[in-house]
Amino acid sequence: MAEDYQVSSELMELTEEKLEKIGQEHTRIAGNNYFRENRIKNQMVWGRTIVAELGGSGKEAYKIQVDVTEEKITSTCNCPYGGSYCKHAFALLYTWIRAQNTFKRLENIEFILSKKSTYELTTILLEMVKKDPSIIQELHIDEKYLYETSQEKSKRYEDFYRVSSPGMQQTQELIERLRKFHDAAINYINQENHHDAAKVLQAVILKGLEKYGEVDDSTGILSDFLEECLHLYSGCLLRTLKTLEEKKDIFKQIFELYIKETHGFAHSMMELITGNCNVHLEYQFVEEMCKGKLTGLYASEPDKIVEYDREKVIELLLEVYHREGKDDKFISLARQEMDSWRICLRLCDKLESLNRIDEAVRYYKRAVEDGTGKYPKLLMQKKLAELYENHNHKEQALETYISYFDERDDLGIYEKIKKLSGEINTWENTRNKLLISLSKAGKCHTLIDALLKEGDINSCIKLAMMPNQSTKDINRVANAIKTVKPKESITLFKKLINYYITLKRREDYKVAAEYMKDVKDIYSQLDEKQNWEKYIKRLIKQNAKKRVLVEEISPLV
Repeated sequence: MAEDYQVSSELMELTEEKLEKIGQEHTRIAGNNYFRENRIKNQMVWGRTIVAELGGSGKEAYKIQVDVTEEKITSTCNCPYGGSYCKHAFALLYTWIRAQNTFKRLENIEFILSKKSTYELTTILLEMVKKDPSIIQELHIDEKYLYETSQEKSKRYEDFYRVSSPGMQQTQELIERLRKFHDAAINYINQENHHDAAKVLQAVILKGLEKYGEVDDSTGILSDFLEECLHLYSGCLLRTLKTLEEKKDIFKQIFELYIKETHGFAHSMMELITGNCNVHLEYQFVEEMCKGKLTGLYASEPDKIVEYDREKVIELLLEVYHREGKDDKFISLARQEMDSWRICLRLCDKLESLNRIDEAVRYYKRAVEDGTGKYPKLLMQKKLAELYENHNHKEQALETYISYFDERDDLGIYEKIKKLSGEINTWENTRNKLLISLSKAGKCHTLIDALLKEGDINSCIKLAMMPNQSTKDINRVANAIKTVKPKESITLFKKLINYYITLKRREDYKVAAEYMKDVKDIYSQLDEKQNWEKYIKRLIKQNAKKRVLVEEISPLV
């Protein structure tokens, strides 16, 4: 069954270059900002599909799905403003391309669930129902069993609707108050009265930012609500502000909020400013604001300008140059601010877009080799490898990916190394070096993953039989070799059974019983019923004093 969920080659080979051919630039930029802010949550992958959630203004997150085939990329999202390629879909796509190791794989989930006992699965489902009662509709339960005595029903509702913390209640109350004005702004928008809608939304945003640090927003509901208000506010400004004079005051207000912002809304505010610039004079005004801030001319208290504020101003100035196409100014400024790793990344991306590959390589190498700790070495190393790969420098890409893999044993990178070394006919030698490196470093989990993909069953068995090996890895190997090495599979399952029996807890006895079912099935396929009966009877006899265990395994005789 798990084979149906294996990630497709179309997804594995998806690149940012392909994304440039779909959607609109401003939507891609917004999606990229969401990626940089780590807004994508609960991401999962199977086959040609990636899904995730990203907080919206309501209580429920936006649900995004992207399907990638050889012919096209399609996306769906339940947000009210996205077309076929909304900013949330691009955030998911950028997350997949740049951080595949953050995606849960459905093939692994199916495998793990298949090994859980009925008791464990029931417990999991009940906890899910407590958090989301609508799941009951998906379980195909006869409704007559849902209506019990008043006492039982009261208990059920008590479990379903737990009282939140005082801090969370304050957040909910704040959102409810703000939502009344948000809804009024929506009514104005529906009436094409964007001027009044902008005024209302501005007030909502200012009050929300003022109160943000005083309430508990651990769920992200308030931040999502404010993000949506900022998005709506930007749309209203686009429709109401036509001249530079009309925009100056708004730009100044947003700029002051932007440089003081500490709650994660900086990129949305940057988008508010730059997204409303359409002509040179407007970009020039924002540029002068930034330069004035940097030189102290714009600040009321220049001595209090801190480095963090400076970096935000630099990023806004770079965005202005990027949008207006002033590449020389962009590169010159970024070079002066290379102490920031974020600006280093922006510079390298810009150089790559201009096909100035050697320069980008030089800056990436400088960052990787820097010993001060101001650059995230692994991120820079991965970006350098991707740069090499994107421009067909296969040997350099391979060397850099191997260096990255030595530090972080990412199976996705292993696949890239396999692909590249196969293209230049060095895979066998490279593979042996990687496996030896993993073995010396004691990274058995990744090593088993790699060996299973390579079909090296004997090495997997040898690893799984080692002392102190994790039960998860033993289980994976035992299941992988059921048909090709049934005897060895039985040995591994018995190892798991013995381990769980020694824990002496009912829940562990249940797990042991589930593994015994695997052993029984394999003996049955081998037509060795007598061997199974000898094994189970001997086990019961050896553990006769463990009444709970005997209760669990006796039905298997």
